Amino acid sequence: MREEHSTRAAASSYERELNIRLWQTGFVGCTVFVQDVLFQLALVLKHEQRRLDTGVEMDQIGSHGLLISGVHGVGKSLALVALQRELVHEQIATWRIDGMSLLMTAEGSAFPTAYEYLVYALEQRFPRSRSLADVETKRESSSCVGVVLIDDLEMLFQSVDGQLADGSEMQFTSLGSALLRLIDERSLRSTRFVVVGTTASADVNIPSAAKRAGRFDKVVDLVVPTEQGRRDILQRHLVGLPLRRGADSEGNGHAASLASRLAALSGGYVAKDLVRICRYATAQVHAASTLDGDPTESSVGWSDLLRAQQHIKPSQLRELNVSSPGAHGDGKLAFAGYAAVRQQLWDFITRTFHPTAAMSRLCISEASGILLSGPSGCGKTLLVQIVAAQARVNFVSVKSSELLSKYFGDSEKAVRQLFARARAASPCLLFFDEFDSIAHKRSFSGNDGGSSGGGVYARVLSTFLNEMDGVGSQRVRVSTSHVKKSPAVESGGILVVAATDRRNALDAALIRPGRIDKTVVLGFPTQEDVEELLAVYTRKMPLATDGDIQELAARPRGSHTFTGADIASICKEAAFRALREGVEAKTVCARHFEAAWDQRAREAPGTSESDSWTVKP
Repeated sequence: MREEHSTRAAASSYERELNIRLWQTGFVGCTVFVQDVLFQLALVLKHEQRRLDTGVEMDQIGSHGLLISGVHGVGKSLALVALQRELVHEQIATWRIDGMSLLMTAEGSAFPTAYEYLVYALEQRFPRSRSLADVETKRESSSCVGVVLIDDLEMLFQSVDGQLADGSEMQFTSLGSALLRLIDERSLRSTRFVVVGTTASADVNIPSAAKRAGRFDKVVDLVVPTEQGRRDILQRHLVGLPLRRGADSEGNGHAASLASRLAALSGGYVAKDLVRICRYATAQVHAASTLDGDPTESSVGWSDLLRAQQHIKPSQLRELNVSSPGAHGDGKLAFAGYAAVRQQLWDFITRTFHPTAAMSRLCISEASGILLSGPSGCGKTLLVQIVAAQARVNFVSVKSSELLSKYFGDSEKAVRQLFARARAASPCLLFFDEFDSIAHKRSFSGNDGGSSGGGVYARVLSTFLNEMDGVGSQRVRVSTSHVKKSPAVESGGILVVAATDRRNALDAALIRPGRIDKTVVLGFPTQEDVEELLAVYTRKMPLATDGDIQELAARPRGSHTFTGADIASICKEAAFRALREGVEAKTVCARHFEAAWDQRAREAPGTSESDSWTVKP
């Protein structure tokens, strides 16, 4: 018992010291990741001693090549700095360099081949050690012991024209081939030598020949930080800023409070984005104080951080139509009516991204997709955008027709990239408007998309189904079961919400459990909904005292059914009618609304599906 207690105390002490060193480096919130990588390195770096002590071939378990994969801005370069510090702390020689610098140095060296340059560079930086074979045969060896840390490893595996190699070694740069040869030789000789490289995508940027067994066959993902990770990163960078202290908090406590509040609103943000938020807020405050003539008043407060967060989008979604959590929390967008529908959609979304303990206890799985069905003009896009903002998740709106391309394969590629970027910025709500344009029923006649289109609609739909099933994101990764899990595990990845006014035109393979398995109908507004819509659209209008919203909402519409867009058009037309009567008009009267209402009733097309779309009161 004493030995077990002593072991636990030593492990706890080591973890505290590790957290302190990571805090000093700036690589916070990634203790589990660092422990995982160090464990993989230890399998190779310490295998000789374990072989001599136990007779176990540890080098067959470890790998002489290790890839750190993560999206841009997640902190891969800083991870190498932190790993180098830990290895130096363990008295292990390291060499850290970025791929482009290594490539340029090798090309400018006097050595005839890149392999000779690598061997020389390693001998200059690493001590020599005897390998297992040398121990058994009692020979001298010049094998180098240490870890090479290469940032942007993919730079070594590009052909001359800059395109990624397809797996053939003849298309590698000479330095890439030399590095693989070096790893192969060190692996055969069982030396304590490991190459750690970083890349944005191990599947895309690193060719298969470099990832075969014995080379870079182990991949450790540096994932987008969870809420706990974002809190740690923000606190680390807020501590050094001049903060506007509150009445109930001082010093680091105030930084922790601000970090906690901001972390809850920054789902999908990577470390680089969080640092940019802190820097942007500081720069804006400093600029404002300088213009005011008092540069000493440049402390950062919560409102400054919130404005910075709304200004800076997540890196993975920067080129998309995205709204960040909290971007519309101040009432910039307004949605009226449909209380029951809003509550239904809210329940689906919040249960997906924030599952309750009761759901876990009863094994209730969250929704994988939601279909928002209803006539055009009823506010489907606006409703989803507002609910997503209230649920504190990133919202990405995509016009389905914009995914289509005239070039073969580009449409499917766009769908895959869209899902990949949404996963990287999770929690994310991925909204497809006009969904029937890419997901209509397949004819199985070989002409989906036209005879000249090569069945583009069928291919896009097939790609979409694969992504919904998760086929496009499944990869084998290193297990981290040997290390302590972080208590802050963020639930939910992405949720697909599709909107259409032609539900019957959708392919049946989509509307089934496991894919788009929930349906929310946003039909024509009831009289109560119309009253709320009129109140919203006229809240900033100078109305005359003779107007009554309830009487206007009950006005006959003939055979027509108005949508929310029709109500907005009526209010706008009423204001224009008041303006036509005189440029000095100060109010909009009831007669203006009645005339606009009747005009819209005459112009609006008949509705053949009014019974099926109308929401019953």
